[in-house]
This record gives sequence, structure tokens and C-alpha cells, in this order.
Amino acid sequence: MNQAIIFTELQYWQPELHVMVLPVQINGVTVDCHISVKYLLDGQAHSTDVAQLMKVFNAKRFDIEDEIEQFIEDSGGEFDAPILLS
Repeated sequence: MNQAIIFTELQYWQPELHVMVLPVQINGVTVDCHISVKYLLDGQAHSTDVAQLMKVFNAKRFDIEDEIEQFIEDSGGEFDAPILLS
């Protein structure tokens, strides 16, 4: 667990982009992580039911956080745009 990376509990659905947004602090700077519907649903049927997407997100949250943390560490932690899991 990297203490320079802090995941918030403030995830929300962004309907215009069709992504779940998970803000993460990297060395004190907040960066949004966008998680696509395709990623959340493992490439299965597209859904915009926010309650269903939140339920799926919460079930996968720790795996998602692990993947994002690994991505941040592999890329050196410098970002000027949202991180995307698609």
C-alpha cells in the first residue's frame, strides 16, 4: 500500500462521459480516475442504471483500487489528465 496514494469515498457517476469517477490523491494532488461501463461490466451489456453500476463498482472497488495504484506506480505518479480504465 502506497501512502502517497489515497483513494476517497467520493465516487460518482458521470452521465455525459458514461464513466464512474473515483477521485484519488497522489502526493496531495487530486486526480480523477474514470472507470468505463465496459470495464465495470467486464465487456457485457451496456447499462446506465446508476444503482446497478454503483453496486458493481462497490463489489469490485478493491480490485479497481489495486489496478489504479499499480498504474500510478508504473507511470511515476505524474498526470495532467484523468486516469482511464476502459
